[in-house]
Amino acid sequence: MRPRQSDSAAVSLSTAGIEKSFGATRALRGIDFTLHRGEVHALLGENGAGKSTFVKILSGAHAPDKGSITIGGHTYARLDPSTANASGISTIYQQSALFPSLSVIENVFAGHMIRNRSGMLDWRKMEEETRRIFRQLNVDLPLRSQLLSLDKATVQLVGIAKALSTEAEIILMDEPTAALSSSEAETLFDIIERLRDAGKAIIYISHYVDEVLRIADRITVFREGQIAGTALKGEADRGWIIQKMIGQKPEKLYNRTYRDPGRCLLEVRRLSSPGQFEEVGFSVHEGEVVAIVGLYGSGFAGILSAAFGVDDNASGEVLVGDERVDLKPWAIRDRGVGLIPGDRALQGVFREMSATENMIVSSARNVSTFGVLRRDRIRSLAADLFRRLLISPANEQLEVSAFSGGNQQKIVLGRWIAALPKVLFMNEPTQGVDIGARTEIYRLVDSLVNQGMGIVLASSDLNEVAGLADRILVTTAGEIGAELERGASVNDIVHASNGFAVSDGLSRA
Repeated sequence: MRPRQSDSAAVSLSTAGIEKSFGATRALRGIDFTLHRGEVHALLGENGAGKSTFVKILSGAHAPDKGSITIGGHTYARLDPSTANASGISTIYQQSALFPSLSVIENVFAGHMIRNRSGMLDWRKMEEETRRIFRQLNVDLPLRSQLLSLDKATVQLVGIAKALSTEAEIILMDEPTAALSSSEAETLFDIIERLRDAGKAIIYISHYVDEVLRIADRITVFREGQIAGTALKGEADRGWIIQKMIGQKPEKLYNRTYRDPGRCLLEVRRLSSPGQFEEVGFSVHEGEVVAIVGLYGSGFAGILSAAFGVDDNASGEVLVGDERVDLKPWAIRDRGVGLIPGDRALQGVFREMSATENMIVSSARNVSTFGVLRRDRIRSLAADLFRRLLISPANEQLEVSAFSGGNQQKIVLGRWIAALPKVLFMNEPTQGVDIGARTEIYRLVDSLVNQGMGIVLASSDLNEVAGLADRILVTTAGEIGAELERGASVNDIVHASNGFAVSDGLSRA
């Protein structure tokens, strides 16, 4: 269904001249925005571009300094959460606001429980309503199960059901697929399309350009607190979006400077993990980016963790140089191998520690004298990494939780740069990271390999893989089924992932 811009009766929500500042920082500068019924309107922009601040104003979490919001013919100078809810707005945040220890039913009706005439909780009515909502979504869930027993995709569905239980007409989704696999995301897209076809209006925030092109009827790009551009589906492509987001053309997004690979730095032989992959082998050389890619369920996602010794069920051999290393994280790390994990929040950063402390945890020996940490060396190292990686805000003593996702990822990268590894495993290094931060990470990858480092990249972003890799290993059914050379296209990768032969550049593993 296409947005009906000419029909004013179809307008579900609009804003005029919204402005918001935090101290001296102008987060929003005169935002005029329109959302129609039966429309998925996507918002994109780099971290700090203003899109999240705008959505928080719509949800009632922030008050604008200037401007107005019109919903259903009523105009407001500001919304508070209760007014937003009463106006039919419901927000599904990236970090779930649900309760893991409560059941699906309890979560759906938390905050607005149904009571009978005597004032008692009407559990039968709430179960009936919850079942009706999930039937509407064409989903069958165990309604009495605790949320902590469900996967992330199902938890997202519970958040949508909660929004529908309040009879929301406007649904705000903040990075809803950030923690989902591609197959889980497709399930979510199907449900979003059903909600749109039922007349719901959806604002959809995402960092993923291809995802937005897949699901959105209209796209608005924020840059530096302003709207940089708005386009209907079919009028925008990947290049248009990236140019609006970063203010320049995307041709040099990956910007690799290729060199002939040097000596072999690391070799993995017969790596297996029951139920995931078997007999996987690969190598990486000086100055080389080797990518591992595949469909979800093909086994690619767990290979780097297993090769670093994190998977207790894994078996096989890892050779650094010509020497075999025990399949234990500390042994592999001590031989000059680093790992950037796929789950940054849980495995990548120590959230209550400062950025500086996060950066030196793997390289304390490099900033010590006779086992005693040198504060002057630590400060100098952290300041240098902040400068090289363009980390913002430029305050090394802030807790890492105070930084955006993209800057947290750069802090994790800084940790391994400080450790001076020979080989760096990068597992989904740009997941949940905006285009600007991605550009800086890609620039850093190119710089590291040109200094002789070997990088093994596992990524589900096929454009990223095609743009960065010297060699591409494609997994199918738990094994490496094909190897593609530099210059392989995204279509080549997709064909190989599905077990089909492609043209030049393909060699069977």
